[in-house]
Amino acid sequence: MSFLPSEQRQVRRDGIHLFDLRYWSDALAGYVGRRDGKVVVRYDPRDLSAVWVELDGGRCVEARYRNLEIPPVSLWEYREAMQKARAMGKMGTNELILAELIRQQRQIEGESRALTKAERRSRERNSAMKGLAADDRESEGLRPVDTGDTSRPMFKVERW
Repeated sequence: MSFLPSEQRQVRRDGIHLFDLRYWSDALAGYVGRRDGKVVVRYDPRDLSAVWVELDGGRCVEARYRNLEIPPVSLWEYREAMQKARAMGKMGTNELILAELIRQQRQIEGESRALTKAERRSRERNSAMKGLAADDRESEGLRPVDTGDTSRPMFKVERW
């Protein structure tokens, strides 16, 4: 776990604050308000829904979002949502605003992905139909075979 980025944080009454998000684990209750220093907090930038807190003796404890309404989010998604919130004039550390912005962004992505898939399928169908029409034009010069013409040699055919 030493490969994960880490930060030093103080354990507060409402948990650990990291990226304006609050994290909590019951194992942190004994560390609230200690003045003897900060704890090392490690996180995975691909999923900020949980962090690992290094306690005394090198023991690590997982702490999850304190507000469970926030969906799991990557650091990149988090920063993008916060940038959007600032652009909209929504200041502060309101986790509910963050959760709503992330849900909106994921909904937009899902809709565009579905539209893209539908558009691709439509293009494939249209090109297939154009290909069939081209095959029809190529076969226009062919004539049916006249089986009544006995001047052509007949081949023996096995009957079943």
